[in-house]
This record gives sequence, structure tokens and C-alpha cells, in this order.
Amino acid sequence: MKNAQMGDIETINIFKDFIRAFVRKQSRERILYFLEREKKWWLINREFHSSVIFNEKVLFPIKPKHQFAEAIYEYMLFFGCSKTCISLLNFLENKEYKFDLEYGLNDAVGHCCETILFCPDKMIAYYEGGHPHDKYILRLP
Repeated sequence: MKNAQMGDIETINIFKDFIRAFVRKQSRERILYFLEREKKWWLINREFHSSVIFNEKVLFPIKPKHQFAEAIYEYMLFFGCSKTCISLLNFLENKEYKFDLEYGLNDAVGHCCETILFCPDKMIAYYEGGHPHDKYILRLP
């Protein structure tokens, strides 16, 4: 587990990869602009309040009966995720941001709070937005 170090270039580059892979083209440059300027990092959370920011092709909805941490963890392992992840939005808030995936999911799922748990080695993420229906696994088609 690791706390954010403002200016952590490796994690910023991982976040850039996430944005380029999953965010709709018309929103990418704005978010990348915010990411390049630490004083604007607070604006990024707002961008991820709703799943409309993502390319529809990368969103894999989680059925309501599977919207709990254990089921999502199993799905992510099935898709090839490693057992570690990075909480991209925690990084921006200078909070602990490197987790065991199972711990991260147990801590985040069901809170309707903007969450992105990203496994960069497999380019797979769990996203939960600010709306009850906004729970997705993000992966490249």
C-alpha cells in the first residue's frame, strides 16, 4: 500500500494510459490537460461522476445481482487481472492508492462514490460512479 507522491511520474503515466484507452475521444484532451496540472486534479473527480465519459465499447455492465465485491473480484480475475490495483482517484487526492484488488473492491463497491480501480498490466478496471447503476468493468474489446 502506498500513499501518493505528488508528481509520481510512473502513476501519472499509468493514468494517461487509462484515459487514452477508455475515455471518449471528445473528453480525453480535457482530462489529460487537468492531469498535467496538479492544481486542477480536483476537477478530474467531477469528470468521472458518470460513466458517460467512457467509450461505450469498453463498458461491461455488472448485473444488479452481481454488484458486490466478491462477484466483481471473481469477474476481474476471470478477465485476467492481477491481484493488485491502483486507485486512480485516490492517487489524485494524495491518499493511499496501491492496493490488493480484493481489499480495494471490498472498500469501494456499493458506495456510489467515484471509484476507479485499475490493473494496468491487463488494462482492466472497475469503475463505480456517483449513480447506483454506474458499476462497470472496463476492458478493451
